[in-house]
Amino acid sequence: MRVDLFTPIHKGLRRNLFETAIALGRTDFSSEAETAAAKERVDECLTYLREHAEHEDRHVVPEIARLSPELAATMAEEHPELERAAIAVDSLWPRFASLGPEERLAMGGELARRFQALVAMQLRHMDREEREVNALFWARLEDRDLAAVSRRGVLDHKAIDRKARELMSAFEIQAPSPEAPMRSLSGGNQQRVILARELSANPSVLIAAQPTRGLDVGAIEYMSGRLRAAAEAGVGVLLISTELEEVLSLSDRVAVLYEGRFSGIVPPDSDQRFDKPTAIARTIEFARAMRKADPEIKLIGWGDSGWARDMIERAGEPPFGDPAVI
Repeated sequence: MRVDLFTPIHKGLRRNLFETAIALGRTDFSSEAETAAAKERVDECLTYLREHAEHEDRHVVPEIARLSPELAATMAEEHPELERAAIAVDSLWPRFASLGPEERLAMGGELARRFQALVAMQLRHMDREEREVNALFWARLEDRDLAAVSRRGVLDHKAIDRKARELMSAFEIQAPSPEAPMRSLSGGNQQRVILARELSANPSVLIAAQPTRGLDVGAIEYMSGRLRAAAEAGVGVLLISTELEEVLSLSDRVAVLYEGRFSGIVPPDSDQRFDKPTAIARTIEFARAMRKADPEIKLIGWGDSGWARDMIERAGEPPFGDPAVI
């Protein structure tokens, strides 16, 4: 019997798909508890499918492309289609929270139908792999070559656990164990997990988009310290933030985007942390510089920050316009 890269794993995936579809058909979506249980089951099923697709994209599709570019192109098109079908299922879950019992039942029926459509697509895809890709491999590769392909991407779970515990210690991540679901962690610990994942790969560039949004003061200080340390270690950190004080305190240079283009670059003197009056004075200086760089900038929004308007008025003439709308 030839080495089969697909059928054994597909058997497990098919069983999971069938059992999940049956569970959805039996779910009373008017019940919040049953809906939550159904979501957990669907999430688990989709995770298996996505991990399988990622493994194929990394380790199997390149081998197919080497032997048959046409078949590889077809396979490469199918994975995004399957992911879109999975997203169509995922996208319905947030809607349940605002619905009444009858509407939840209707939404549950639609979710079950979308999942069934995903099942049908997955079955066709698996059949193609088992028939066409296996036939290609069996015609062009020896069993020892197939065995080598099948071992690619095999996970060393002991090493993974050991590395996870090292990172939990290094980044002070508070979690019951490395197996704890991400959703069970606090916002600050979730951010630490993401930071640990990215920095442990020794990147040359790190993009941090709104890294402190929703965090408490302690978590903000920790995140800011880690980003500074990464920059000092030679990592190019691109900080994307709407928090002006954060931008001024962390950045070596500040670039402002206005209507899709750079309006100018201003050095913020990042070694200094500001109290509120100083922050306002620096903000006025920054706003004037940006106004000079791009006269098309009309407003800088303070929102409901009353203390900011007071400080502007105390500082004297505002950089431009009415202090209430600057």
